[in-house]
Amino acid sequence: MIKFDLSEVQDGWAQANISAGGEELVISASYTPTDSIRDFVDAVASLQTSASAHCCWFQEPGEMHWQFLRSERNVEVKIIHFGGVRMPKRHGPEGNTVFKADAEWLHFARQVLRALETVRGTLGIGGYEREWRHPFPREACDKLESAIRLETSRFS
Repeated sequence: MIKFDLSEVQDGWAQANISAGGEELVISASYTPTDSIRDFVDAVASLQTSASAHCCWFQEPGEMHWQFLRSERNVEVKIIHFGGVRMPKRHGPEGNTVFKADAEWLHFARQVLRALETVRGTLGIGGYEREWRHPFPREACDKLESAIRLETSRFS
C-alpha cells in the first residue's frame, strides 16, 4: 500500500511524501516552468480511463519523473530522478529509479485528493495561489473526484 501526502507548499516549492513497504521518499517540486501539482493531479485522474500517465517535477537542477502504469484495479507508481538537468525535459535516457511500488488505484487517488483538500483547507485558495504562484487546481481536483466516483460505482 502506498501512502501519499503533499505539504510545505510555500515560496514556489512543494514537498510530497510517498512511502510503501518501509520505503519512504520526500520529493520537492518547483512551481516553474509548469504547474507541477496540477499536472500530477491530472495524471492520476487520467488513470481512471488510461493504462498509463506521467508527469514531471522540475527541481532546479534535475527532474523527477512520475510514471504511472494501471492494470485493472492497481497502479504502479515509479519515480525516476534525472540529475543535472538545467532545462525541463532535456535530459539523457538514463535516470535513477528512486521509488517503485504498487497500490490499488482507488486508494492512491483518494490520498492524492485528500492531500490537495488538506492543503486548500490550510492555505485557502488565495494563500495557495500566493505560495504556489499558480491558481488552486480546482478543475483537476474535480476531474479526480469524478474519476474516483466512477471507479467506486464500477466496483461496488
